[in-house]
Amino acid sequence: MMGRTTVEELRTRRLNAMTSAERTEFNEALTISEPEMTPEEEHEFYSRPENQEPQGPCWRRVSE
Repeated sequence: MMGRTTVEELRTRRLNAMTSAERTEFNEALTISEPEMTPEEEHEFYSRPENQEPQGPCWRRVSE
């Protein structure tokens, strides 16, 4: 049985399929993306009542 494809493998395949212009645009988007929230910012964000409302139907993770 073959193992599942990893996210890194999928990312590498996609990057290899990009044109030079697409790769440049992709790299620029990565450099200007906003930094992740600090733990304090994350706590503040999720402590607000409006951010505790369900965003859609519930779903279960399927364990393998």
